[in-house]
Amino acid sequence: MNRCLHITINERPGALPRRATTYLPGRSGADPEHPYVMPDPDDPEHPYVMPDPDDPEHPYVMPDPDDPSHPYFLSGGTGGWGTTIAASHACCCVPVCQDKAEPGKASAPNPFVSPRDYSGFVIVRTAEGVVSHESLAENLWALAKEHKPKLTGLTAVLELAIDKAEKSSDPLAASAAPGMRGSPGSGGAGELSEPPTGVLVSRPLVELQGRCGPLSRSECLAVLRALEKKTATTAFPPLHSLTAYWRLDLREHPDLVEEGVARLNRLAEVDLAYRELAANDPHTTGTTNGTLLAEDQGYLDDAPTGISAAWAWKSLAGMKSPATVTLCDLEQGWTTDHMDLKPLVLPDIIYGANRAPNEGSSGHHGTAVLGQLAAAGQSPFGVKGAAADLGRFVLASHYRAKDENYAFPGTNGHVAAAIAQALSQPVPAPLVPLVPLKAGDILLLEVQRALLPTEVDEADFDTIRLASGLGIIVVEAAGNGGFNLDAYTDPGTGRSLRRGDPRFRDSGAILVGAARASLPHDRAPFSNYGSRLDCFGWGETVTTCGYGDLAGTGATDFYTNTFSGTSSASPIIAGAAALLQSLHHAYTGERLEPQAMRTLLSDPATGTRQGPNVPGHIGVMPDLKAIVRGRLQLVPDVYIRRSIGDAGSQPGLTDEISSSPDLLVWPKKLNKTRARYGEGSRRENTPAPGAAIEAGQPNNLYVRLRNCGLGLGDVHVQLFASPAATLITSERWIPIGGLTVSQSIPQGDTLFVAGPIVWQPPSPPLAPPWSFLAVLTQPGEGPAPLGPPYFDWAAGLPPGPPYFDWAEYRAFLRRPGVAWRNTHRVSATSPAPLSFCIASTPERAHVFDFEVIQRLPAGATVTLQVPNALAAKLRQRQPWLKGGSGPLSLPQRPRTAICGVQLAAGACADATFTVTAGGPPLTTGHSLAVRQLWRGEEVGRITWIFGLDQ
Repeated sequence: MNRCLHITINERPGALPRRATTYLPGRSGADPEHPYVMPDPDDPEHPYVMPDPDDPEHPYVMPDPDDPSHPYFLSGGTGGWGTTIAASHACCCVPVCQDKAEPGKASAPNPFVSPRDYSGFVIVRTAEGVVSHESLAENLWALAKEHKPKLTGLTAVLELAIDKAEKSSDPLAASAAPGMRGSPGSGGAGELSEPPTGVLVSRPLVELQGRCGPLSRSECLAVLRALEKKTATTAFPPLHSLTAYWRLDLREHPDLVEEGVARLNRLAEVDLAYRELAANDPHTTGTTNGTLLAEDQGYLDDAPTGISAAWAWKSLAGMKSPATVTLCDLEQGWTTDHMDLKPLVLPDIIYGANRAPNEGSSGHHGTAVLGQLAAAGQSPFGVKGAAADLGRFVLASHYRAKDENYAFPGTNGHVAAAIAQALSQPVPAPLVPLVPLKAGDILLLEVQRALLPTEVDEADFDTIRLASGLGIIVVEAAGNGGFNLDAYTDPGTGRSLRRGDPRFRDSGAILVGAARASLPHDRAPFSNYGSRLDCFGWGETVTTCGYGDLAGTGATDFYTNTFSGTSSASPIIAGAAALLQSLHHAYTGERLEPQAMRTLLSDPATGTRQGPNVPGHIGVMPDLKAIVRGRLQLVPDVYIRRSIGDAGSQPGLTDEISSSPDLLVWPKKLNKTRARYGEGSRRENTPAPGAAIEAGQPNNLYVRLRNCGLGLGDVHVQLFASPAATLITSERWIPIGGLTVSQSIPQGDTLFVAGPIVWQPPSPPLAPPWSFLAVLTQPGEGPAPLGPPYFDWAAGLPPGPPYFDWAEYRAFLRRPGVAWRNTHRVSATSPAPLSFCIASTPERAHVFDFEVIQRLPAGATVTLQVPNALAAKLRQRQPWLKGGSGPLSLPQRPRTAICGVQLAAGACADATFTVTAGGPPLTTGHSLAVRQLWRGEEVGRITWIFGLDQ
């Protein structure tokens, strides 16, 4: 885990002036001499453990990026990014060169750059045209010698080690130097691939693997050029060819790094040279939460807690042949024979080496990631991977084993080469019986560079972009530095990570941040943030395989509930991508391409937004149910209208929610239900269709349903009744039955009539009118238990007292699959008194507003009879309400507001409207309604329609 940014120095003649370098404010301790050096993440015995980023007492806490008093804050203007750094803090960091540094003054230090943050390699990207189609050079020395004209400047840089030896006071070294420089054949034909002793070692950055070992240079170039040709016309055409990248080894010559990078960037044949950042797993520490494995996997639950993976599994279970997806995890090490992974994960590594078995690494990190994706859930302590039933899981490592038949064995950070291998079909045949990733497959990048996303590395960026251009869905960890990525600007290229910046370049990857597991999912303080981030997942308390702090006796049965960081967040999003890809392919026969996948997963309209308590944008956590049902409409989407104008969308806070035309009553069983009330009956939009409820007699209730999705819909309908009131809370519900409709509701958004449910209401003194509530659930979830005040949460019903929650209940009113009918038909010729209740909530007093809506003929009068105490409250602030101790007279106008009425907890006052025609008679179509509002939000409404349904 490192804290630096790339440093690139360009002093070549004619080059554009370098921008003043910017950097990110962050944790202290960038001084390489500081005793608190970042330990090797694979060394469990190291005494200096990474501090908890949430420990305010720890001296190495991430500073507030907006704190101008911090020594690393930018100077100039308002402190905005892009200004010149003030050299206000002395440290031993590598200085950043600036074009206009004043004489005698030190360059501004970068507190996130120190020698320990680098891998020891320098990455070189040659200028366009230097690597020709005829070139088969396997190192930079050979490239410089075979090029016409010869690249003498590049040769001189590669001989820096020889020059150093010649200047050395060591007589042995000095005596050896002449022989090194003038070794026979150093420039002769046929010997260019073997540089003389003392020349800096270099190799192509991307070397692919075949059945018998590394591919030849010519085969590798052919593969890379073929891949890049495929992406030329896509949304992500190559910005730089991977054939131009080289790795220069300076691990044994740290004193030559600065001079070497500077001289390389002066050369016309070099487009870019930079020090490679060290690569590490994006994992941080976390805290425990829960002990039961099934309970702790809340990240798979329905939104807003998780990504609705369980719903997606259920949808895929009904498919005859669910689509399969290949998912590749790219990191360093795994326990591939873990009892929950062995059935599904292919043990062969398509690139690099598994660092876990014999290279001193535990493999816990990779095992935990795979557990979130591929765990079969069959062991006694098993967990369930989000994508366990979707296809193949393959592994790629950016680590090269110590005895590997490649250059630079025993090193990691070979991310670009590992990605390229996963994309290519090796020649002549693969080492293992695998095919490369194809369009629509998932590539998960579990690696960070200097606590930043791996795409800050130029070669990694170009390879990720190549993968996106080939249609691969790339999911990338954003890193655990707590940095504002909008502030990041690469010192060498000027590339920005802020969307909208002219210097921003899009890799096509889905960048994932980390959030708290508990609602409201605030950003985890260690997570990087910024406009570049697309999604977030749980960054703490993730239950999965590995580590062994929760259960197990050995590496093959270890489990944890403390996996954390963007390491744990990224597999959640990769699992969501795999599930969404499988669902989309199963229903449409097509795969989503990277831009479409990223747009869907990061859509704020369907995802769970981050919490408001920790600033810093990290995107949304995708809700698969909302994406598939609401955005893509791939599955049956059955709904019941809340009002005549409802089209199945989420209602607003002021929308009518209590006037469903799709709950109807008929005293006797209808023989031709669909002909009378179905599509084409001319009663599709009749308000309050059917007859009135007959007390003490059996009544037949029918439900009209619509399906705005694809396929034949099925649903379970649970009905409740309640005496009519302006607000009907759950303690007043009376369950009256339910019915299940299976695979019958046709697509096309047309009415389907289901029922009847037979109900006999109680005899007086509980007299009509009755209000009805319909709750739609998935078949198999079962009907709600019989009766208030307790309801099963699995059915999505809010509880009554003593557990009533007003905010929760209001959310329930607008939940998908909930519809009220609080609309009643009365005679137009001789209207009887319109009885109802004015009600409050059961838990405490609230202040409500009311609005009476009159659609009546001229001259009609309306009076309201309520108890004296309530009448006094109504008249208190409403001077237009006339009447003494008798009924209140309402003004003759379409809308009358009655505001600021306080109702006590549990209040339910009897009320009666009386309508009298004073001129033209009441006819069919006239109506009277009263709605109840809380802080502008409609929470209930009663409507009376004059004229009986015929």
